[in-house]
Amino acid sequence: MGYLSQRKKSERENIFLKISSAVFAVLTLCSFVCVSGGVFPDLLLHFYFFNLLLFVYALYIGHWGYGGFFLLLLIVNFFHVSAFANILFDAKIEAPHHLALEYTPDSRKDLIDSDLLVLRSGHLEFGNKTRARFWALEKNAHAFNLIRVDFSDGSAAARRKSFRQLAAFIDAQDDPVILYGNFGEAAWSRNMRRFLNETGLKVKNRLIFAEKGRRFNPFALPGFYVLGFANLGVDSLRVSPSSGGEFPVVTMLLRFE
Repeated sequence: MGYLSQRKKSERENIFLKISSAVFAVLTLCSFVCVSGGVFPDLLLHFYFFNLLLFVYALYIGHWGYGGFFLLLLIVNFFHVSAFANILFDAKIEAPHHLALEYTPDSRKDLIDSDLLVLRSGHLEFGNKTRARFWALEKNAHAFNLIRVDFSDGSAAARRKSFRQLAAFIDAQDDPVILYGNFGEAAWSRNMRRFLNETGLKVKNRLIFAEKGRRFNPFALPGFYVLGFANLGVDSLRVSPSSGGEFPVVTMLLRFE
């Protein structure tokens, strides 16, 4: 490659990195707007991955200054995402008791643990044809409430109402609560973040990029979560291939104190 060609290539790279660094700096600031998940909460994780690609590209072509800048943004965005969810690993604890569950198309088949004593069960009605399955359970002399949700088909407004009513229900319970299912939103979205703050629950599982009809899609919004308090951990979690356009079956082994 001649000198002029190399110079033009270097100029194009500089222009691209200059524009990219300015755009990503602005987007990083926008992601903290109102401290509520940002102005593009559903794309926050994908934004993080693009940030990572730019960092690698800057290092590959030898632009260390831009590489350092993208690394700084990468660190900021990593902690932004990880503040709401576990990116790669499940939250584990050393606890003597375990609970085996499955998230299936038929919620009546979710309780696969034979040692569970069902004290009562039913549905929580949130309106707009949205409801959640509810069980009051006991195992090894420990009582707790288990709630399975599926908010994936509702609108953002319907989910916001459901989150408020669900938070009020959880606040009225005396026993610990475990939630699991497809919340229809990312953990860093406005609705989910407000819900987690109000209830004190934490995300326990790693991010799952599953959607109806597909076990894995890197561009899917991670909306499946297991939520619980400090005494709950995820020992193992497996996503099985989906069938018939349904959301994949998720098999979980939880541990609790």
